[in-house]
Amino acid sequence: GRLQGRKAFLCVTFRYFCFCCRNSRIQRHQIIITGTFQIANGSVVTVAVQMNAVHIYGSRIAVIKIKGNILHGKPGPSINGDGKVSYVMLVGDPDNVDAKYRTEFSIKAMEDAGYTMEKLVEQRGDWDQAKGQEIVANALASGRGKDIEVVFCNNDGMAEGAILALQNAGYNKEGASVIPVFGIDGTDTAKALIEQGLMSGTVEHDAEGLANCIAHLAGNVNAGGNLMDETEDYNFAEGFTNKIFIPYVAYTGE
Repeated sequence: GRLQGRKAFLCVTFRYFCFCCRNSRIQRHQIIITGTFQIANGSVVTVAVQMNAVHIYGSRIAVIKIKGNILHGKPGPSINGDGKVSYVMLVGDPDNVDAKYRTEFSIKAMEDAGYTMEKLVEQRGDWDQAKGQEIVANALASGRGKDIEVVFCNNDGMAEGAILALQNAGYNKEGASVIPVFGIDGTDTAKALIEQGLMSGTVEHDAEGLANCIAHLAGNVNAGGNLMDETEDYNFAEGFTNKIFIPYVAYTGE
């Protein structure tokens, strides 16, 4: 969408955010907002004001806690009754910081909710659907394939591959048992699978919340105030006054 006012406007598309500084007051403060929404690798929108930078992030930690808590409260998460939740984890890229957070905090959220987690497989899938399908197919064919109770994926592409593997093994289709599969991105395909009851949940960037935050900061300067006026309700990184977290939002089709 487009927010216009006093010759300053914010352009927001699904994958890109940009801010065009046409107001003289904003130009004096050197506000520059740029950033590419590359969901698999994480997104950073930077607001530069003179020598101080305000970083606005999609909250990596919040998104993972949401993903873990979707499973929390679902009936009978321990299918085999051993008191543990046995899982497969599909990692995008172990060296990628977002992948590290998505992997670590998916499990931490479950443990914080009181569950004992058992890792059956944790393997690199390079964000790729075909690799996700291959990893889960191999896991199902292993000696503990029948113990798989949930599949966590660092993105929706791998989650879609996981579901294909599960379907080929007789799960996650109409009239069959469903093993919960969770992803991140909020893709249209993932949402359709969730609506069909074949996938349990995904999480996505709050594009509107991010755009509103950017517009609020720019509006503060445009009105002659301080950049950070009335930002008390935002989530800030611990120990920082210039790093704002915009929580991701869960999508479960409910």
